[in-house]
Amino acid sequence: MRVRLAAQATDKLRRHARPTTNRERGGLLLGWWDHGDIIIQLAVEVGDPGATFTTWTRHETAAQRALDNARATLSDPLIGYVGDWHTHPAPIGASPTDEAALRRASRQYDQPIALIVTLPDGSLDVHTARAGWCRPAHVVIEHTET
Repeated sequence: MRVRLAAQATDKLRRHARPTTNRERGGLLLGWWDHGDIIIQLAVEVGDPGATFTTWTRHETAAQRALDNARATLSDPLIGYVGDWHTHPAPIGASPTDEAALRRASRQYDQPIALIVTLPDGSLDVHTARAGWCRPAHVVIEHTET
């Protein structure tokens, strides 16, 4: 499965994972699907006041509000939820808990969804799932011409 990640979204994920951060942060990945690819244009933060060095929880009311606000400001009506992201302050990729949450969430959608865990060194641990099954991800960071 290919995940095409806009450079601006990649930059935002990496900023949130700077080593000075002592707690996990996370949010939603917004984009669309194109012939089986997951296209990610935006990473929207969803706060978790109870986040710790090892946990971040997506609270559904806050996540829906963040999604609604982002979609209201975007000019493209096709952009919607395609996955979740969060940071790990320690240099450790997705945990078994993260992967289980991805599999569980993927059962709610006809299309595949992504999970991106950003590490303090800026590397991205990308996972995808569809219908409860995790799939290998090939990540392409797309730079746009200005």
